[in-house]
Amino acid sequence: MAINEIQHFFDHQALRWDYSFDEQKLKRLRWIFKHRIGALKGPVLDLGCGTGVLLKVFPQVLSDPSSLILEMDISMAMLHQAQEKRFGLLNKVYFVQADGHRLPLAKKSMNSVVAFQVLPHFIDLLHVFQEVYRTLKKDGRFVILHLMDHHKLNALHRSAGGAVEDHYLPPVEEVAAMLASENFAIDGSLETEDCYLIIGRK
Repeated sequence: MAINEIQHFFDHQALRWDYSFDEQKLKRLRWIFKHRIGALKGPVLDLGCGTGVLLKVFPQVLSDPSSLILEMDISMAMLHQAQEKRFGLLNKVYFVQADGHRLPLAKKSMNSVVAFQVLPHFIDLLHVFQEVYRTLKKDGRFVILHLMDHHKLNALHRSAGGAVEDHYLPPVEEVAAMLASENFAIDGSLETEDCYLIIGRK
């Protein structure tokens, strides 16, 4: 699957993407950050940010409310939707179109990287993990999060068809092992019906 096919798919999904993310899911997301992940230290990279759902969460979970937030996605249409969520935030928020396999960031420039509902859409996970590791500062955290287990998500992609039909999320223990192979320490991992979470630390 070529990167431009994935980009094209999400460009066409952008306008209706938020319809499936209701207040109940947002409440669940905030609970997970508060009770499972804890405070994030900025600067923070929202990797594969989509329509910027986490901009509704970051102000409550950043240890410094004025921390820089970098919203990054391969889809410009998704970023346009995300930009509408920045108003009223105290944070400095930047929006960058980029591919997670080639992060346009300096070494040791981020304290936190969050990959929310994006992992299966990367073609080469190990390469993405290497890039994240490169950009994290010492003791920086890499959070991988989905609001469903890998069985449900993979079935959802198969039913969606098109560019994401074969996009696959491995079981949490497999991804944790991949992170460990790239020198991440695993602070925690969890997979339940409504939470897929891995926290890695540089």
